[in-house]
Amino acid sequence: ISSDLANQIFDQISAFAGYGFNKSHAAGYAMITYQTAWLRAHYPYEFFSASMSLEISDTDKLGSFVIEAKSQGIQIQNPSINSSSVEFISLCNTTDNSNYIEYGLSAIKNVGFSAMEELVLEREKNGKFLSLEDFLKRIPVSIINKRMLENLIKSGAIDCVHPNRNQLLQNIDVLISFCDLFKRENNSNQNILFAQEEQNLKVKLNAVEMFSQSEKLENEFSALGLYLSSHPIEPYKNILKNLDIIQSIQIEREVKKRGSGCRIKLAGIVSRVQMRTTKRGSKFYIVYMTDSFGPYDFLAFDDVYFEVKEFLEKNKPILVSVETKVEDSGRVRLNALEVKDIQREALSYSE
Repeated sequence: ISSDLANQIFDQISAFAGYGFNKSHAAGYAMITYQTAWLRAHYPYEFFSASMSLEISDTDKLGSFVIEAKSQGIQIQNPSINSSSVEFISLCNTTDNSNYIEYGLSAIKNVGFSAMEELVLEREKNGKFLSLEDFLKRIPVSIINKRMLENLIKSGAIDCVHPNRNQLLQNIDVLISFCDLFKRENNSNQNILFAQEEQNLKVKLNAVEMFSQSEKLENEFSALGLYLSSHPIEPYKNILKNLDIIQSIQIEREVKKRGSGCRIKLAGIVSRVQMRTTKRGSKFYIVYMTDSFGPYDFLAFDDVYFEVKEFLEKNKPILVSVETKVEDSGRVRLNALEVKDIQREALSYSE
């Protein structure tokens, strides 16, 4: 055969070899796929808790699991120092027999797996933490540092003993000092003499108002890498329906119905921006967004990017008009045309 034909055949074989399994291998994968699908269908709580524990250090995958689980009506509780385990666990509410997933403590950023193991061990050995003071007195030495304590607070893990997260964060140095003081007293020879006084010792916190809902979610996101209890665009869901906003899970279906090149409107929060350069040296930006149903991204050039940048810094929800394009691979690409402040749009609509 000719060299051209030989090269053509070889290229086809090479491409197929990238994913060309023999029958025994294919059968093994088919069995695993069937077993996984069966577990997901019949034991969804256990399936998702195990899957999230497996990817406990990957916030992107955790975010996808959380969104998928919630779409199926599965409730995921915020982490708690009094009930959460080190990893994700499936539990049953004894009052109404409803199942839910308890968020794993070690999935909180910058807390550490071994430190959370010590925390859970202390709770299992000596009982639940009864108050903020009780927690600070019994907290393992391994997690007495500012960053760990801040992220436990931001994630809502300490809500069970003190619900005002803002007050705890504003008084974080007081909490650290209380821990240090108690540990020093406890390790000194005076611990027996002043045992009663130590039991009555209280943390003196400056009065601070509780976080607004948006501030609470912003702090949750910084500690968990995802929105768990709610999403910043939830308060606008009724307005979004009237503004013909498309949900992220509806993008492909909408483009398939209306065709490549159609224009659609989306809403969400900017999570990050990545700068790229074309072959000609021009800059463009990939803007990564999330709404209540999942992540998506769009391309933006300088004029739109500078508007997006403002919302990224302020962590405010936005509306974005995009033009769609179906690529040869079948993937839908979104090109930003205009960005608007969702709060202003909501006020304009109500007027």
